[in-house]
Amino acid sequence: MSHAVPACPSRVATPGEYVAALRQLRLSTGLTYREISRRATTAGHWLPPSTLAAALGRVTLPQERVVLALLAASGTPDAETRRWLAARNEIDMRLAEPARPDHPRPPEANRRESPPRSPAPTAAQAGVGRRMVRVAVASAVCALAGAAGLLAVWRHGRSSASASGIGADGRRFAALDGQRPVDDPMAGA
Repeated sequence: MSHAVPACPSRVATPGEYVAALRQLRLSTGLTYREISRRATTAGHWLPPSTLAAALGRVTLPQERVVLALLAASGTPDAETRRWLAARNEIDMRLAEPARPDHPRPPEANRRESPPRSPAPTAAQAGVGRRMVRVAVASAVCALAGAAGLLAVWRHGRSSASASGIGADGRRFAALDGQRPVDDPMAGA
């Protein structure tokens, strides 16, 4: 089944226009994503059907390897493949240039294909995170203060108990030296 491959459009200015032209190319071949994937593999390229579907379903500029694999699977001649890649690279170069005030870029042209990023936390999620940190810090301070308080009471209890004539075992001492308990028969001697 031989189809004429559409020529690379000469006036594609944005990634969205370029992807639309690639979609038109794919439709003109009459091949499914899976068939294009098989043909790309036969031509020495790696192009899973899901990758092709994702690339053609966006308005961002696809990776060069995806374009090259699609063109190879479509049977595009080398000269035409070079034109498609040149058009892609020209758009990519324009996206990389800083916008000049005398030549503002359309909003769509500011988008580039990039790896997916994790979404930024919402204000509510960020608030929960800050509250959790505050609670953790407050808990740690309370635990340290409690431990310091217990240590102080324990130390004070030991020193005041021996000064008052009460031993560590709770029995009274007859002498202030804390050496003889009250129930000791030698206590009176």
